Amino acid sequence: MIEVLLSVFILLGFWLLRIARNVVLLLALGVAMISGCTTPTVTEELELTTYNPAQNHRKIAAYYNHEAMKLRQASEEMSVRITVYERLFGPTSDWVNGARLLTQSYEDAATEYERKAREHLELIKRPQSRSEAPVNLHQTNQRSSVE
Repeated sequence: MIEVLLSVFILLGFWLLRIARNVVLLLALGVAMISGCTTPTVTEELELTTYNPAQNHRKIAAYYNHEAMKLRQASEEMSVRITVYERLFGPTSDWVNGARLLTQSYEDAATEYERKAREHLELIKRPQSRSEAPVNLHQTNQRSSVE
């Protein structure tokens, strides 16, 4: 009788240990999701009163870099989910395959955003031709009123 009770307690202990490990993994995943959802957003707006396109290109590039960083973070969080899904459902599960596809999608989008940021930074370095030079509308209006 004692042997049966002992074996029941041992099985119960293993079962509780397995549940506790899954709970810890789910809590870690929840914390990662919450921290990803609370990242600060870029609040700096484009300057509409300036005629210097370099400032706008810098801000646009900063936006794309920030979005790429968020996508990379989402990709890393999805990698954690892949590990959890492999343990819960097995490595060949649809959950695992879907999470892998989503991770790759986040990585591809982040790479594309980084490329767009580089393009905007290169536009700042490129010299403007005479026809592309910004025009100060205030000076143009003053000249026409004087004539």
